[in-house]
Amino acid sequence: MSKTILAAFVLSLALPLAAQVNLDKIPDPATLKTLNGSSGSYSFTEDDLLWLARMIHGETGGSPTKEDAEAMIWAIAQRKYFAKGFQSWDLATMVQKYSQPVNTKWLRDGPVCGKLSDAEVEKLAKGEPCAKHRFAKREKYAKIEWKDISQVARQAVVDFASGSSVNPIPGGVGWYAKGLWEKREKNGANQSEWEKPVHGWEIEQNVFYKSAAKASNTESWSGTEVTVK
Repeated sequence: MSKTILAAFVLSLALPLAAQVNLDKIPDPATLKTLNGSSGSYSFTEDDLLWLARMIHGETGGSPTKEDAEAMIWAIAQRKYFAKGFQSWDLATMVQKYSQPVNTKWLRDGPVCGKLSDAEVEKLAKGEPCAKHRFAKREKYAKIEWKDISQVARQAVVDFASGSSVNPIPGGVGWYAKGLWEKREKNGANQSEWEKPVHGWEIEQNVFYKSAAKASNTESWSGTEVTVK
C-alpha cells in the first residue's frame, strides 16, 4: 500500500461520522446517536431528519447559514424537553407544529388561513402569515425531497444527529424574526404568552429566545440538559 493511500485511509478513520455520510440520502438512524433530556432518551427517525432539514430550508428560503441551521435544530431539540406537554412528541411532529413555513395549519385550506376569504387574503400585506405569496412556498417546503434541500441544512442535521454539533443556544426553545420580536416586545405579546420568551441570541435575521415561564424556565440552562450522544 502506497504512503498516499495509507494516509488517506488513516484520515478517513479520524473523520467524524457526519463528514463520511453521503448527503444524497438520509442516513440510517441506526448509525446515529440518541437525543437525551429530562424525560429520557429519544432515537432519531428518518422522518425527524427530513423534517428538520425541510424546516431549515423553508425558514431561510433555501439559503441557510451554518449558524442559522444549528440554532434552529437545537431550539427544536430543547423545545421537546422544556415543557411536559411536548415530551411525548417526536421531532418531526414538533417541527411541523412549530415552524410556520412547513406547518400545514398555515396552508390556504388550513385551520388558520382557511378561515379567510380570497378577498381578505388579497388585502393582506406581504409580511402577514396568510399573505397570498406564502402558500405556494409552504406547499413546496412541506414536500421537498431530501436530495433537493440545501446542503448546509442537510449537513447540519447529520452533524446534529451524529453528535458532532455543539449547542450554540443553551436553553433556547424558539425564535422569531427580528422585526416580529420587536413588535411583540412593544405590544406585550412576549410578556403575556405562556412561554414568557426572553431575548437570548440574535443570529442572522432571527432572535432566539429562552423561556422565563415559572414551570419550564430555561434561563439558567448550561447546555447539559439536552444532549446528543
